[in-house]
Amino acid sequence: MLTIRHATFKDSSALADLHLRQLGQPALSDGDANHYQTAFATFLDRALSGGNWTVWVAGDEQQLLLALYLVMLRRLPHPTRRDAPVGILTQLDALPAALDESVMLPVLRNLINWCRSQGLGMIHISPWLPVLPFYQKLGFQRCDRALLLELERE
Repeated sequence: MLTIRHATFKDSSALADLHLRQLGQPALSDGDANHYQTAFATFLDRALSGGNWTVWVAGDEQQLLLALYLVMLRRLPHPTRRDAPVGILTQLDALPAALDESVMLPVLRNLINWCRSQGLGMIHISPWLPVLPFYQKLGFQRCDRALLLELERE
């Protein structure tokens, strides 16, 4: 049975492992794995305690299948339009078994309903192509107004 919930700090190790799998990383050495787990735990602790992030997870009795990372940004006040916060879906980590309507659609519906209950005015995503049809089924539309500049490290 699929369980959908907000992540907690107790999920840190499983979330870090799921993220590594999503990235296609080869197995890390013990030292690198410990460093990564620590860095991930630090990020998750700050994200969850800061109040601007929420992480949705879905899984069965054995494992986490999917994680969605959403950060909420407040917009500047505007005199003529609603200045509701914006949710930005920054990351989707999923096992192949989760790339299915029976998992994706309920998770996204939960996320959308939660965003509405929090007063968000919009959810922004840069969709990962394998899940684009799930977003579109729930009403997400392409927008040509965004520009992106990838910054290289010096």
